[in-house]
Formats: sequence, structure tokens, C-alpha cells
Amino acid sequence: MKSTKKSKSKDHKKKDHKKKKSNKLERPKKARNPFLLFAADKRAKVMKENPSIRVGELNHKLAELWKNVSKEKKEKYAKKSQEEKAKYEEEMKIFLEKKKQMESESDQDDETKGKRFFRKLLDLEPPKRPKNAYWLYLESIRGEIADKDKKHKIGDISANMSQKWKNLDPQEKEKFAKKAKKEKEKYLQELKAFNEKKLKMFDSTSGDDSNLDEYFETSSEEDSN
Repeated sequence: MKSTKKSKSKDHKKKDHKKKKSNKLERPKKARNPFLLFAADKRAKVMKENPSIRVGELNHKLAELWKNVSKEKKEKYAKKSQEEKAKYEEEMKIFLEKKKQMESESDQDDETKGKRFFRKLLDLEPPKRPKNAYWLYLESIRGEIADKDKKHKIGDISANMSQKWKNLDPQEKEKFAKKAKKEKEKYLQELKAFNEKKLKMFDSTSGDDSNLDEYFETSSEEDSN
């Protein structure tokens, strides 16, 4: 009894494999240029006349024959090549449409809610942290530092910049402090909106805890690595 069950399961797997194969979309073959069409016509004849000919020699022989083909025959191959090209472009258009449709159906059928949720969560980018007054000051003199301190070590440059900041006029420092305050206010607003958006995503999964389980399992695996 066990052997018959095994054979049935194997047959079932084979059928599923065949179904998957049949569902696979085949890309249309590219159109051949006039020479390749000519070579396809003459290759068998040349190989019959030269049984021991190598691939490189065969291609060279076909190229030599092509040189001696009349203008009229070349035009016939050129016309055939254009027909193939037009057919290829039409088939390619249909292929791309079918591919897009299949991908869309695949996303709907195969992708679980948990995966979609996790992908959306990864797509959420938190706002960039604001710069303090000192970093804003450094940005403003970056070009000056690069020109003057090319030969100095990084430690010396850092010490020099720190000293410049200490000696900066208080009114100038206040300008950078105000700018930093504005950046922080903007950051806090963006962070609030970001957290609200994230919270909405978690709320929308309240009916299906598996989404959250998958998220936290994946996160813990990444932390352990």
C-alpha cells in the first residue's frame, strides 16, 4: 500500500511540474540579420561538402560565400530580415504584456499578507536626524577647510575646526543655533508623521497576528546574525 501511495505522490509532483513548465512564458526569438539568414540556408550544404570542418572555419567559409552573393539575393535576405524584425517586435509587445499580467497575478496569488506587510514596513524610511549648530557650521566652512588643510592629519583638522567654533562670534553661533532649532522642529514633525504611519500599518494587521509574528521573527533573526 505504501509503494502505491508513493508512486501516486510522485505522479502528482510530475503533473505539477509539467503545469509549471507549461505556464512559463517563452521570450520571442530575436530577428536575424541578412547574413544569419543566408548562413542558416547554406550551413548544411557547406558542412556536407566539408565533413571535418570546424566551427571557426565554417563561419569563415560562410562569410566568404556571403561576399560573393549578388545584390539582388542580398536584398531578398534584407527584406526577410525586416519581416522577422517586424514579427519579433509584435511578439515582444505581446510577451511583455503577458509577463506583466502574470507577475501581477503571481503577486496576488502567491504573496502572503505577511510578506506584503513586511515589504511595506521596509519601504518606510525614517526621517534623517537633524544636525546640531556645530555640524551646520562645519558644513558652511567645508570648502575652506579642504583647501587650507590638505596636508594636515584628520585629528589636527578636527582640533582646528573645534577651536574655530569656540572662537566664533556669539552672534554667528546664534545663527547656526536658530537654523539647528528649525531643523529639529522639522525632524520632530516628520518623525511624528512617520510613527503615525507605522502605527496605522500595525493597526491594519490587528485581524491577522501572523503578520506581526512574521515581522518580529524576521527582526530577531537579523539581530542574532
